[in-house]
Amino acid sequence: MLAGVALFLPSWRQPWFAGFVSRSVAAEDADSYIAGLYSGASTSSPDNTIETSQFTSTNVYQKFVDLAVLMDQVNLPSEGRYVVVPPWIKGLLLQNSTFVTASKPDAVLNGQIGQIAGLNILVSNNVKTTGTSPVVSHMMAGHPSALAYAEQIVNLEGLRLEGSFSDAVRGLHLYGAKVLDGARLFDLQANP
Repeated sequence: MLAGVALFLPSWRQPWFAGFVSRSVAAEDADSYIAGLYSGASTSSPDNTIETSQFTSTNVYQKFVDLAVLMDQVNLPSEGRYVVVPPWIKGLLLQNSTFVTASKPDAVLNGQIGQIAGLNILVSNNVKTTGTSPVVSHMMAGHPSALAYAEQIVNLEGLRLEGSFSDAVRGLHLYGAKVLDGARLFDLQANP
């Protein structure tokens, strides 16, 4: 997958593949591409597509506990489990008194807002949606070993910006991702 030319180099991303640190166009493109891989979740035995009812501030915590229990049942390694949520789920979690937010500053910078039952809760505006009434958000969850991601910045060149006394660096951001093990990837579906 090729992305367009970016003026700034993207920052290093966490191994759960969420491009939260860098707000450059290249990182947003890669994050959006990876978010689309939710469809790689296993639909055979075990079926890792979890169709849910409406999420509210009172039931949102329990939904993530149920997801963690399902991950335990399929023997998913407990270290590194994650779920990527849209901002509206983040709002529901912050309204829930049971949810404890992350207290480490570096966790917040990397997009992690907290943890529920061993799941790192990450926020992204690139969570994919389907349908119109109701709109269904497809939150990707699982273990880092479910996906492979590679990126490289090529054709780097420095240039002088016109109309100012400043320099810039540009290059081509190449990236790609693949679902390696659909049994370690979950599609948690939610509607507001």
